[in-house]
Amino acid sequence: ASVYEHMRRSVEFLYHFKGQHGLIKIWGGDWNDCMNSAGLAGRGESVWLSIAWDRANRMLSELAQLTGRDADVSSCREMGEAMKKLINEYGWDGKYYLTAIDDNGKPIGSHTDEEGKMFLNPQVWAVFSGIATKEQVKSAFDEVDRYLDTPLGAVVSKPPYTHLDNSIGTMTQKAAGVHENGGVYLHALTWKLAAECMLHRPEKVERIIRQILPWDH
Repeated sequence: ASVYEHMRRSVEFLYHFKGQHGLIKIWGGDWNDCMNSAGLAGRGESVWLSIAWDRANRMLSELAQLTGRDADVSSCREMGEAMKKLINEYGWDGKYYLTAIDDNGKPIGSHTDEEGKMFLNPQVWAVFSGIATKEQVKSAFDEVDRYLDTPLGAVVSKPPYTHLDNSIGTMTQKAAGVHENGGVYLHALTWKLAAECMLHRPEKVERIIRQILPWDH
């Protein structure tokens, strides 16, 4: 099949790969492959992946429109509207987005959690995808600035896990503040850099670049 057809099938497959609330299954991990126990029963969902899917779906819709595939444009619009509703119904935690929901229906990355209360990636990708309102973006990034930012960059999650949680995975086995468990993860930080560009916050862009460049500290 064509490259376009492979992309269309990928978007369609993930849309139907649904967990308990209709969001996309996390299975053995998403971008954070150390959340490898959150969805092994097939019910757990990735809020982040659902948001990232929305971004891919929007890009596919643009390609379909440019190439005259009107039926695909309509299909993408319908799927996108349905997913947006689910993300904001089940993935919004009041001030920012969850990162996932485990097999037992427990949120991961919620203000109600004792550890791992907030994750960076869902907030950043909400900007990329456009699923969040201006008010939601402002709220989420106010929390990122207040809670996740450090002199070395925004941490990927906070507070770090201090004991094993088998409902999440091996990230909870890592030392607090290391890698996915509350570390400054440059992959995620460069996504934040891109989001800050889209939000037209030049002082934040400069700050992140200085945090990344090795000769500033």
